Amino acid sequence: MTFDINNMAIRNDVFGFTKTPFRRASSKAYLNESRQDYLQEMKAFCARRGIAAIAGESGVGKTAFMRYFTEELPKNNNKIIYNPFTNSSDNDLLRSLCSAFDIDPFFHRNKTIAALQQRIRELGAMNPIVILDETQNASHKLLETVRLLTNDEFDSRNYLSLILIGTENLFRELKKKINESLRQRITLYCRITALTEIESNEYIRHCLRDAGVEHEIFKEESLKFIHDIALGRMRIINNLAGAALEQASRDTSPTVELKHLQYAEKICSLPPPEINR
Repeated sequence: MTFDINNMAIRNDVFGFTKTPFRRASSKAYLNESRQDYLQEMKAFCARRGIAAIAGESGVGKTAFMRYFTEELPKNNNKIIYNPFTNSSDNDLLRSLCSAFDIDPFFHRNKTIAALQQRIRELGAMNPIVILDETQNASHKLLETVRLLTNDEFDSRNYLSLILIGTENLFRELKKKINESLRQRITLYCRITALTEIESNEYIRHCLRDAGVEHEIFKEESLKFIHDIALGRMRIINNLAGAALEQASRDTSPTVELKHLQYAEKICSLPPPEINR
């Protein structure tokens, strides 16, 4: 078998991997104690339905946590709708939901909301779970539309599970007086935090085991280097570890040395401003 050194990524043969780690999600998510607790709370929440809010610093693994949670749910009685919201308007959101529920939107907003409520009621035992990601910048009008979707039949029961995901700014927005009506309807709050140093090391070893290896690839000094840079943010851990494995592949080194991580930091970090000479 030959390899093109100039077009090389992570060489699985060098490390004994059965699949490439860090570049894609592991087949089984890494769950520390707090994430395990939240997983149980989320399952109970979806059983009773309503509104939940999940927040955390960018890169800590909120979306990965939700992906694992939804994959654990029975597919035959849960309809999962994921909307990677950024700065959409309330009308954009309604049109997106209409498409997901296979109905035509009305010209008037209130009629569209009523049609969505009707379709959700018609699902019966099927639990619709709507996940709105990156909602920290949502306008009050959009958040009010979200509230109205769940405000049906005099609040006699919840027909919809609605999950809002965002950075810490989401919690700050919800604390505002103008969003009090929505805040009162949220029955579950989860704060996903960065990993501790011990958990960061466990996460890296978890990813390596998922790739088929048990032996040491990242030395202790390399693990500490990663945590010092990533500060427990899983996305940055993945970037650094993946880039370091690429560097080690170029050296055909079966272990990641500090020099590999130092180069990985250089190419994965935003360069400082250029100094005019």
